[in-house]
Amino acid sequence: MVDRNSKNSKQVILDAATQVFAEKGFDGSRVDEIARRAGVNKALLYYYFESKDKILEELMVGLVEEMVELKDQLTKDLGDTSLEEYFDNIQTHAFIDPVFQFVKERKHMLQIITSEALKGSRDNDVFFQMIDLLMEDGMRRVKQMKGQVRDYEEFITTAFFFSLIPMLNFVNFGEKWAGHVNIDYQVVEAKFLQFFMKFYRDYFKYEVIKPE
Repeated sequence: MVDRNSKNSKQVILDAATQVFAEKGFDGSRVDEIARRAGVNKALLYYYFESKDKILEELMVGLVEEMVELKDQLTKDLGDTSLEEYFDNIQTHAFIDPVFQFVKERKHMLQIITSEALKGSRDNDVFFQMIDLLMEDGMRRVKQMKGQVRDYEEFITTAFFFSLIPMLNFVNFGEKWAGHVNIDYQVVEAKFLQFFMKFYRDYFKYEVIKPE
């Protein structure tokens, strides 16, 4: 049994919640089951989280932090490269593949966050909170590479509908689509990533971002 003096208590609860959410979905998950799976009593769970919604929100924040850390690691050697050099470097498999793998490995949690957004019944939508954090990170990176966004509304709209959503959709439907059209999944994935990188190289590099 984990107690509140353990430094890992909160993380143990989050890990258990991840498992339960993946198995039963958000609506089908119960706090009692999360506590049982974590090996804690409900009082300790509520000591850290006032509701199941807050657990999901914490998981979302952790996911975004992991994504930001991964991108930081992948771009740490770019230094003071020019805007064009920066885009040339990140639009390669060395950058895209680890990010894509990260998303695939967290498929179930992203499905839960996305499905909650589609219900449209939450006052504080976790999905759009996640998007806001990712957009903030995107703007930080633009400044980091000494650039500026030509049109902010265009930037966030394009980033959402032509970057985040396509990747989420492919992770959710890629294997089923490959099976439906009877094409090897690896071929379908390679084609998707090829287009994904080409779009960024041709659009973001030349249309959305400009030097300071």
